[in-house]
Amino acid sequence: MSYTTYADRFTSFENRKKQAEKHLRILTIARGICFLSAIASVFFWETVWIPASGALMFVLFFIFLKKSNETRNEIQEAEVGLRINQLETDALSNNFSQFHDGAEFQNHAHAFTSDMDIFGKSSLFQYLNRTVTVGGKLRLADYLQTTVRERSEILNKQNAVRDLAERLNFRQKFAIHGTAYAQKEFFKNEYSKIEDDLHRAFSVWTSEKTELTLSKFWKIAAFAFPAFTFSVLILCIFGFLPYSLLAFFGTLNLTIIGLKLRYINAQHAKLESKAQTLSVVRRLAQCVAEEQFKSDYLQTLKSNLISEHQNALVHLKKLETLLKRFDYRLNLVVGFMLNMLLMWDLHVVLALEQFKKQNHSFFDTFFETLSEIDALSSLANFSFNNPKFCFPEISQDNFILNIEEAGHPLIPESKRVTNNFTIEGLQKIGIVTGANMAGKSTFLRTVGVNMILASAGSVVCAKNMQFTPIELFTSIRSQDSLSENASYFYSELMRLKLIVDKLKRNERLFVIIDEMLRGTNSKDKHEGSRGLILQLIRYQTSGLVATHDVQLGELAQRFPGNIFNKRFESEIIDGQLVFDYTMKNGVSEHLNASYLMQKYGIIE
Repeated sequence: MSYTTYADRFTSFENRKKQAEKHLRILTIARGICFLSAIASVFFWETVWIPASGALMFVLFFIFLKKSNETRNEIQEAEVGLRINQLETDALSNNFSQFHDGAEFQNHAHAFTSDMDIFGKSSLFQYLNRTVTVGGKLRLADYLQTTVRERSEILNKQNAVRDLAERLNFRQKFAIHGTAYAQKEFFKNEYSKIEDDLHRAFSVWTSEKTELTLSKFWKIAAFAFPAFTFSVLILCIFGFLPYSLLAFFGTLNLTIIGLKLRYINAQHAKLESKAQTLSVVRRLAQCVAEEQFKSDYLQTLKSNLISEHQNALVHLKKLETLLKRFDYRLNLVVGFMLNMLLMWDLHVVLALEQFKKQNHSFFDTFFETLSEIDALSSLANFSFNNPKFCFPEISQDNFILNIEEAGHPLIPESKRVTNNFTIEGLQKIGIVTGANMAGKSTFLRTVGVNMILASAGSVVCAKNMQFTPIELFTSIRSQDSLSENASYFYSELMRLKLIVDKLKRNERLFVIIDEMLRGTNSKDKHEGSRGLILQLIRYQTSGLVATHDVQLGELAQRFPGNIFNKRFESEIIDGQLVFDYTMKNGVSEHLNASYLMQKYGIIE
């Protein structure tokens, strides 16, 4: 279904591009004819109608020029639409390498993101990410770094994702507007800084005190001196006053502006060339304003932009116009004449200060709203591309994790093996044993990743899921550190200590531990692992511990209400090692390390 949808949309954008290119060629020819006709009329003044028609040709020339620019924008939008749908088709084939991978969020000290491959190349973030603003990217990263949320918050997000998943036109229009007019390509890992630059610039700007509007002198001067200068200009034109007097008053205007030139330059430096990128953000807001959402949460977000008391589009258009006027000073000749006659920069800065006073709290709410919609759209895209995935049922009572036919979303469906898993209540630990490459680690990540997705309000890779929000903490990949003189073993000990310290503070945790204490001998490893498991069941925790130490399975007999065994097996059939990656009850019975070493010629 999704393949067909994206293929159809690709064809549609392709047709739109061809039609726009044809239209542009016609406009180019018409524009050329009008320009040449207007120029020719200058040399033929025998009759009145020739210069009149020449003036008409000039008017038509500028009309066709405007239409040509609009058509170029249509071509640019169509090209981005083609790119978006091609990338989605690639992503359905498990090629999502063109999307930003969020490597900057990698943090080996985080409770779970490093172990769960949340950020970086071929990560969950890269698989999900379709954001077109930096704020949206940051918000999506936050979704995937937090597992403890209120049930109401998760349900709000679920409903919003359901709503957006049905709005493919809106999501792609939002993406097109967010990227088509960017100075950098969004699809490169060089991430577009549209929203980030604007948000930072305006946050700094709005937090500053105003100077000019606090003084009556500058308010009066901005109108009185230009009015007097303009009156002198009129009188000079009609010969009543000498032009030297006009030069005097023009110089006086420039001198008065010079008194605040440092302040004016500083204001312009903060906002220089922001008009173009502000227009991009305004287009995103326009997309939201035009959409009729069903979700209460999305309606609330929309009301932050468009309501009876606030209209983001009006504010943004006004500011965009002021910034364009401010940039006139970049042309030295134009800026000089405007300031000499009208004290232009002073007028613009006064208008900007007035805008700042009236809208000082507007930008934070505005950008946060766009960022939230942007991040939710990524989750909606994930849901749309995976219609077999489910929204989990969120429980706020006693802890429960029940997953039916759970798989890892980054494994293609054709290769994905699913498993059922249930753990109910705290002080419960599942010990997972199994041969090498039998699927233990993949299963641990399957459980962890689906818990993370469930907390974010997303669909999960399962047929059904019940879940109580709980803090996730993992110990799978310990990292050594040369700079801190820390070995793998020491790093793992410190991570396990973090878990125990949290539990001693009565924090509720779901822990996932894979093959603990690798760096010590078998007996020492067994005693340490056994001691940790017994420590875990004393506190408010549940979780999974994967190990090759099958003797740990005996703990289930001593603590049947707290510890249970699961296993993954491999078999040798007709001389070949076979894995079914299916989880079973009990303790593993087969080993395969010696067989694999013989198979690859490592030992005889």
